[in-house]
Amino acid sequence: MGSEEDLSRNLRDIEKRWKQITATPTPPRSLMNVIEYGLGDKKRGEVYVTRLLRYLLDPSEPHGMDTRLLKAFLETFADRFEFEESLYDLSNVRVRDEVWIRMETNSQQSVSSDGTDNEDTIPSGRVDLVVDKPGEWFMLIELKVRVYPEDSTAGTA
Repeated sequence: MGSEEDLSRNLRDIEKRWKQITATPTPPRSLMNVIEYGLGDKKRGEVYVTRLLRYLLDPSEPHGMDTRLLKAFLETFADRFEFEESLYDLSNVRVRDEVWIRMETNSQQSVSSDGTDNEDTIPSGRVDLVVDKPGEWFMLIELKVRVYPEDSTAGTA
C-alpha cells in the first residue's frame, strides 16, 4: 500500500480529472434570445439584426465558432474591396454595436472647456457595428433594414 502522500496525490488527480469531465462550456444563447424575440418596426429591426450580427461575428461569444465566421466575413469583404490587413491572428479583434463616434477635422480637442463643440468638429453619430483590431485597423458597418408592409406583395406577379 502507498504512503499517505501518494494517496493525497492520487486524490488530487482524481479531483482534477473529475472537474475536467464535469466541466461544461457556457451554452450558446438561442437565436431568439439574441434578437429579442422577433423583428418589429424598422428601427427595432435594425437594432435586432445588428445585435445578431455582432453576436455571430464576436469570437468571445459562446456560439462555438471562435473566429471562423469573423474570418470568413473579413475574407469576403477583402475579396470585394481593398482590405489588405492580415487576418492570421484575430485573437484581439473587438466587435461592438451601437458605438458613438466623434470625428474631428484636426488634432485639437473636439469639445471646448465650456462643453460646446469646437468648429473643427464634425457632428458625432452612432455607428451600428464596429469591428476593430486595436492599433491596427477598424471597420465601421452601417446596417439598413427595410420593412415591407404586409400587403405589399398582394396583387404582384
